[in-house]
Amino acid sequence: MIKMLLSTLLVIMFFSSDKVNAATAFINGHWYQDSHFVKQTMYVENSVFVKHPSASISKVVDLRGGFVVPPLAEAHNHNLQNPWLAERFSNQYIQSGIFYGLMMCGNKDATEASRNILASTNLKVAFASACISSSDGHPLRMALTVEEGQPVPLPIEIYDKSYIVIDDIDDILLKWPLIEASRPDIVKLMLVNSEDESRRGNKRFFGINGLKPEVISPLTAFLHENGLRVAAHVDSAADFALAVKAGVDIIAHLPGYNWPESYRADTYLLDKEVIALAGQSGTKVIATAGVTALFNHTPERKEEIISIQKSNLQRLKAAGVPILVGSDRFDSDVRSELYYLESLGVFSREELLHMAVTATVQAIWPDEKLGKLIEGYQADFLVLAVNPLLGLNAFEQIQLKVAKGELLEN
Repeated sequence: MIKMLLSTLLVIMFFSSDKVNAATAFINGHWYQDSHFVKQTMYVENSVFVKHPSASISKVVDLRGGFVVPPLAEAHNHNLQNPWLAERFSNQYIQSGIFYGLMMCGNKDATEASRNILASTNLKVAFASACISSSDGHPLRMALTVEEGQPVPLPIEIYDKSYIVIDDIDDILLKWPLIEASRPDIVKLMLVNSEDESRRGNKRFFGINGLKPEVISPLTAFLHENGLRVAAHVDSAADFALAVKAGVDIIAHLPGYNWPESYRADTYLLDKEVIALAGQSGTKVIATAGVTALFNHTPERKEEIISIQKSNLQRLKAAGVPILVGSDRFDSDVRSELYYLESLGVFSREELLHMAVTATVQAIWPDEKLGKLIEGYQADFLVLAVNPLLGLNAFEQIQLKVAKGELLEN
């Protein structure tokens, strides 16, 4: 019996304690601290890390030499943003070691229902439940796409329900009650090739355009005045520039993961002055670079895309622009984005690991103590079988998950 217990990954010993606020000691782990791993014992009391527990130790968990990191954060997805999706994908997030997420579009009713479902899980999720575009803008075409045989809704049935429509500056104040009622953690603005005026009124682009350029700055300023953070979907370098100059908090895509045949590669190459401004302003960028895998590119186009991505990321990095990780993929998760960024060779593994487990979650919740394994921070962590600094696919070998100091079932 003793031999069998010693052969298991974890040895958990319980001690009797008369104290209500009992503490847990996690021993024999290598803990991620300042870009490297330190072998030490960590204590958890009342769901947070403490150096010196005030309560007696009621439980000891032997991590058996595992590598301990904060959980992953998914900064851009849509697969928890309505109740049907939240029911089906929430457990998959936990099993993949993703405890935190930002859902990047939605509406009031779906978000409220999703929040209620997720409240009973160990996930912490923020919502862009106010998603704003034009009356001919993305995501209208997606909302108008129905299964064969089903009636196609009219655009008017979509407006201000699936997303909020703002066509002119005068609409901002008019639509404020809808934005406020959505209780967004962040507001998302749609910019899609804003430099190309020929798209307006063109049936080819109906439902996949974005907000008019003249709306972006006043709308962003208005939202900031009302205490809301702003993210921007961008497709082109001009969209990126417009969003940065308007002062948005987060850019939701790196331009250039896909483009129509009529557009040239330089449409997606970021301007150096705009990059410098983004660095000075603290604008954060969610790369979503790996989403390019979802498109059927020719080898030549794929080579162009990778070249543009590398150039943009290298220059953003040099300017000190924070890069966050998010996949924007239903078929995968943030780990695929992490591996794709690793393959580009722009960032070291130390930099990528920091993005994945610290920088991203802290960008989503800047005022909360998440994403670090230090005193006073929420005791959420993963135990990996191998050192992720030797290969980020270590996230495929999660041996233990802990949320608020409590062990979760694998």
